[in-house]
Amino acid sequence: PICLGMSGWLSEAVARSETAADALAARGDRIGRLQLQLVGAIWRTNVDPTSENVLGDLVAEARPEIERSGDDGSLATLELAAGYVEHYACRFEVALELLTRSTAYATNAGMRWLARTAQGLMRAALVLGPTPIDEALLRLETTDAGSGYHPLVDVWRADLLASSGQFEKARSLLWADVEIGRASCRERV
Repeated sequence: PICLGMSGWLSEAVARSETAADALAARGDRIGRLQLQLVGAIWRTNVDPTSENVLGDLVAEARPEIERSGDDGSLATLELAAGYVEHYACRFEVALELLTRSTAYATNAGMRWLARTAQGLMRAALVLGPTPIDEALLRLETTDAGSGYHPLVDVWRADLLASSGQFEKARSLLWADVEIGRASCRERV
């Protein structure tokens, strides 16, 4: 369901999360059910903004049990969901901390796709939050190592460079990213 949501199929991600959560509940897997409910609630907030409180309430409900389980994959999902709650509330410093933990747990669990998902939102928290520009630029560089290309990273990096008065460098970076996007589009046509 996380992959479906990241691919833009939000309603399908919500529906499949609910179906899978019900199946796990029927088998008595409470931790698995909570994990899938969290995933569904993350995507639901993107299709129904009035459901934001549902995600926060579910994070609070799930936290004690998932923490007791000690399961890194479930902890990664929990911290990702908590990071979304803080991100939506524009508390980017707290979101950054939670998403950093989510990335670590996902990496420990061998869930690279989940680590990359958390890193994507973590990058936004770096740029939008109170992290000093030089530190944010450095963290973007280190986060990018091994993460693969992500088009928004250069946009965020250009934003930080422009905010620090490095307009020519920002413009050059942004145009290079635009050219990558154009070339990618030409290859698909």
